[in-house]
Amino acid sequence: MLSINSQENGIMRDLSIKTQFYLGAALILLICCVGASWYQYQNMHNQALAFIYTKTEIYLTTASSIRSYVKDVLRPRIRRTLPSDQFILEAMSTSYISRQIMNKLKHTLPDLNYRRSAINPRNPVNQADLFEKEMMQWFEANPEKKQWQGMVEKEGNNFYVRMMPIRAEKPCLTCHGLPEDAPEELTAIYGTEQSFGYVVGDIVGADTIYIPMDKTNLAIKEKTAWVFVFGFISLFSLFALFALLFNRTVIRHLKRLLLTFRALVPANRSELERHDNRSHDEVEQIKFAFEKVAENLKQVHDELTESEEKYKTLFQASPDAIFVCDAEGRITDLNEAGIELFEVSDSSGYLVNAHFTQLFVSIEEGNELFRSIRDKAAVTELEHTMVTERGNHLICSISAKRLLNDHHEFNGFEGVIRDITERKKIDKHLAQTERLASIGQLAAGVAHEINNPLGVILCYGDLIVRNGEVDPQIREDTEVIRKHATICKTIVESLLNFARVSETTMKQTNIHACLQEILSVLNSQMKKRNIKISHRFKSEVEQAVFDESKIRQVFMNLILNGIQAMPDGGKLDIRTDFDKQNEQIVIDVADTGRGIPDATLDKIFEPFFTTKSRGQGTGLGLSVSYGIIRQHNGEITVSTKPGEGTTFTIHLPIHNGAGSIPEHDVQI
Repeated sequence: MLSINSQENGIMRDLSIKTQFYLGAALILLICCVGASWYQYQNMHNQALAFIYTKTEIYLTTASSIRSYVKDVLRPRIRRTLPSDQFILEAMSTSYISRQIMNKLKHTLPDLNYRRSAINPRNPVNQADLFEKEMMQWFEANPEKKQWQGMVEKEGNNFYVRMMPIRAEKPCLTCHGLPEDAPEELTAIYGTEQSFGYVVGDIVGADTIYIPMDKTNLAIKEKTAWVFVFGFISLFSLFALFALLFNRTVIRHLKRLLLTFRALVPANRSELERHDNRSHDEVEQIKFAFEKVAENLKQVHDELTESEEKYKTLFQASPDAIFVCDAEGRITDLNEAGIELFEVSDSSGYLVNAHFTQLFVSIEEGNELFRSIRDKAAVTELEHTMVTERGNHLICSISAKRLLNDHHEFNGFEGVIRDITERKKIDKHLAQTERLASIGQLAAGVAHEINNPLGVILCYGDLIVRNGEVDPQIREDTEVIRKHATICKTIVESLLNFARVSETTMKQTNIHACLQEILSVLNSQMKKRNIKISHRFKSEVEQAVFDESKIRQVFMNLILNGIQAMPDGGKLDIRTDFDKQNEQIVIDVADTGRGIPDATLDKIFEPFFTTKSRGQGTGLGLSVSYGIIRQHNGEITVSTKPGEGTTFTIHLPIHNGAGSIPEHDVQI
């Protein structure tokens, strides 16, 4: 069976598409004609049955009317005329009269075959056959059924049969009840054995109409055959006309389409030509060419899908912001890194309304960059100050290139935005650190070079002062020399501290106790200046490892700077906190003083730089503090707003290692 199906499939594949189409269309026409013929046959058959049913209704109604007339009118009238025990069969028997009248009617209507049958009839003519007996038994089993109709085959002929049961009523028992109650005339003719013993409700017989259907069915089949033939010829002629029209119109365009397909797949042109030489069916040629085009399209689609997936992965996985803008400068796409960078809350709404220039702090700066991309084709790593949706400023590096359409017209641009804010801060911090390291090395050299001459000057100054024979004026001048030499020596010692040429002793120390000690020393000074002190210390950061004397010096410098920044009074706030993630102590020293101007903010940790009046400071306090914090592997930063105050923040690791560790150069 499988081999037969395979052979049939092989045969179908060998046929051209046009031939397959024609065969398929012919099969469809055949199915349509068969369906229409079957519908016509069923319709005519149902109409014939409806007509026959009407005829049988007339026949059965006639027979029933005859019996009712005899039973209700004729028989009672005759009984009143004749003696009570006399019975006239021809005038008083419903069965006899209805049979005789219906037999007369059959001569006029030869198709009528009426039978009044019974299982136990008086007249053998009315003896029920096997089918009629079964039906009367069925009526007995189903008393609610009033009639039956259907097709029956008898003696090789088909009949439409309609049967109605006859049930015994009270007047019927006179002749069909007990034999002794029956009229003598009746028993004399038929005896006392047949058709007695019934009670009210029993089926005594059945009225049956047989209508022969062979001629009717033959006529229906003939008409159906003519419908099939006429329909098939009509549809086939219509199909032939459509096939002719198809060949005259569609095939011409298919040939043009075939040329187009050949142009679409130049790599397969030779293969297409070889196939065309084997097959002269234009539809088959188009099918083959279309399959080749579909293969190429699938290959291109797969390549595009793979490329799109790679682009999408790169687009979304990039740590830098990637954007796409249209020719008007509206942002049409922005990756996740860009949404996060510019703190976009609603990405869908942002991509609908945002313009490229809105990303810049200066709109004019954004317009200038937009024109530059449009005119120069591309820009590379241009630094601009940009703004997020929340108003935060960013320093960014922008690289972008313009996009052109098929007509080489400007169609938009795409690019990458890299946040370099932290890098710029680090570069700035590195530059400051390198400058401080250089100054530290220079300071160390200077300190070593001038420390010994200063010692000699102080030594000889002491000798002159101790000499009792020295002129008082010379003694006074010598004291001046000693005073300023001492100042120079103090500066040299500070320089040595900044250059960190000494060793640092690390030990477990209570940082809060250190701060409290310094605040108690400076308390009276702060009261005189009307400075309020507040502090918030976290108990979990009390103990840490650091050089107590040097850290105390740092705190002293920062608190004194805060006091000096508030000559008219103010508030000094000292806070400690713990950074669990980095295991660092965070100390904030904040004042409400004048603040530090932006122009000098980058120089405050440089040696000898000071904004104080002459004689109020050497400019080494913050530089020395910076060096000490770096010795402890920490960091000191400053934030300030002119006129509002300054906050110095120190980050110190809680574990620096116990004991004595060598110093190292100032570096980050």
